[in-house]
Amino acid sequence: MLAAAVLVVVAVGALSGCRDDEGATGAAADPSPRPTLLVNDDPGGFFEAIVSGATGLNAQGCVTIGDRLVVAPEGSRVDDDAETVHLTGYAPFTLGDDVELGGGQEDLPVEDAHPEDVACSEAGVDTVRVAVVAPGR
Repeated sequence: MLAAAVLVVVAVGALSGCRDDEGATGAAADPSPRPTLLVNDDPGGFFEAIVSGATGLNAQGCVTIGDRLVVAPEGSRVDDDAETVHLTGYAPFTLGDDVELGGGQEDLPVEDAHPEDVACSEAGVDTVRVAVVAPGR
């Protein structure tokens, strides 16, 4: 049941898109751009699993838990320091920390994944691996 709920949340296009908060201001290019955090603007579905593992960035600069892309609840963000992540309803954490969060995980065929998920994945993959984080309480 959980896998189906997560698939519906992600595959139906519930994601609002990538948030990289890099606002172009005309200033010199930052050599280390802010990480991309995928944000889910529709927390529909029912989550009762645990998403856990070491946080980090993949080669595309997207926030991960283990080998899965993080799909965060609406209102989540990466701080200006490009290391601290705030997920709605959870204590902030630093990239590299181990976390245990409510949510679920899904392996989506590329053709069923949201375009932002695919853009945050390695080129040529057949499956997009996501960790959908449910809003904390």
